[in-house]
Formats: sequence, C-alpha cells, structure tokens
Amino acid sequence: MNYDFVIPEKYIQIDKNNNKIVNLLNINGNNITIYTNNKKEITYPDGKRQIIYNDNHQIIYYKNGNIKQIFNNGKTVFYDYKEEKVETSYENGIKIVKYKNGKLERFYKDNKENLSN
Repeated sequence: MNYDFVIPEKYIQIDKNNNKIVNLLNINGNNITIYTNNKKEITYPDGKRQIIYNDNHQIIYYKNGNIKQIFNNGKTVFYDYKEEKVETSYENGIKIVKYKNGKLERFYKDNKENLSN
C-alpha cells in the first residue's frame, strides 16, 4: 500500500500504550471511546472509524479500505484503496497524486496540471 502513505511513528506508539477510560454511544449511533492519553476513537454506524489524537491529528478508516490522515498543518493525505493511489493536499491549494506505478500528478491552485513518471 505505501506510495508515501505513512502513519507517523509517534501515533503508532500512542496506539500501543492507551487505556480506555470511557465508552459512550450517542444518539446518532456513534460509538465514542476516550482513552487516558486523550485520544478519541469514534466508530460510526456505516463502519467508518475516526481516531483523533490530543494534538488534533486525525486518521479515518473507511469500510471500503480507504484511509485519510488530517495533519495539524492543514495537509491531508488520502489513500484510495480501489484506485491504488495516494492524494496529498496542502493548505496552499497544491494537490499531488501518486499512483502505485510511480506516476505523479500535480495540481496547482490555478487548476494547472503537471504530470511526471
């Protein structure tokens, strides 16, 4: 899967060392778990699972195999399981798409596109 989709090591360590302190079910059917390290995990009725860390870094796992990471600096990285590509979007409007075969597409704020292999 990689194609530059990497979950930062510090979040992997947080996941290994957490202890559940409360588990709630809200009126929308969302199951919310809060851990001693302030990490929150929300499981939605449609199967989507969202993890929110205490520094607001988020990882969202979709039922279809897609994964999305939202970083504190505004960067978003989306792994598309079916299309086998990783889309990285930056706060400044630049979007980079990297495919399994190594093909790169760059999209700029002004809608110009740059392709490379």
